[in-house]
Amino acid sequence: MTAYLPFNDNTDFDNAQKGLIATLPSGEIKDSEGNISYSVKAFDFLKSDAPTTANPSLWRQSRLNAVSGLFKVTDNIYQIRGFDLANMTLVKGKTGWIVIDPLTVQETALAGMELVKKHIGDFPVKAVLLTHSHIDHFGGMRAFINEKDIQSGAIKVYAPEGFFEHSISENVMGGNAMSRRAAYMYGNLCLKVPLEALDPDWGRLQLKEAQEYWSLLISFQNRMVKRKSSTVSK
Repeated sequence: MTAYLPFNDNTDFDNAQKGLIATLPSGEIKDSEGNISYSVKAFDFLKSDAPTTANPSLWRQSRLNAVSGLFKVTDNIYQIRGFDLANMTLVKGKTGWIVIDPLTVQETALAGMELVKKHIGDFPVKAVLLTHSHIDHFGGMRAFINEKDIQSGAIKVYAPEGFFEHSISENVMGGNAMSRRAAYMYGNLCLKVPLEALDPDWGRLQLKEAQEYWSLLISFQNRMVKRKSSTVSK
C-alpha cells in the first residue's frame, strides 16, 4: 500500500496545520477534581512511522486528526479542533461570541475557550448554536450557559426543530444500545497504543464523559414550548 499510494504528498498535512494559532502546552485536559478528561499527548506515538501491524492509511489519517488546538478559519471565525470527536466553531460578532457545537463535555469546551481568551480576546458568549442532536455537538454546553441564562434569554440558544425529541430518543431511549455501539465504533476500552486504538477515522476518540446537560435541554425545551404557546395565543 505504501508503494501504491502517494504517501510522500504532504499537502494534507500542510492543510491540517493551516491557521493554527496555539495548542495545549500540557497536552492534557483535566476536570475540576484534577482527573484527566482528555489527553492529546496520549497519541504522541503517532508521530512515529506506521508499524507493520497498522494500516498505513489509517495511521496517516490518525496523524492528521491529531493536529489539535485553536485555528483561524477566516476573519472573526475560529475553531477548536482535536479536543473531541467534533470541532467547536466560534464566530466573533459585534457584542461577543456565537459558539457553534460546544463539544461533548464542558471540560474540553472550557479548555478550548481558554485558548480563545488567551490568543484572541476575552469576550462574552452571546449565543450557542446546536447543529444537531449527536452528543459530541451539544454535551459541553454547560461550559457557556446555565438554566438561568436559558430561561432569561440572556444567552440565546438555537437548535433545529425537533432537537429535544431526537436527543432524547438517541441518548436516553436508545442510550444503552448507543453506548454499546460507541464502544465498538470508537474503541473506548482499547489502550491508546499502536496495537489497539489509533482513531475513529474522522475525529478524536471518545473522552471521559461528565453528562450534565439534560437539565439544560429540559429548560431549553420548556422555553420553546412557552414561546409557541405565546405565539398561538396572540
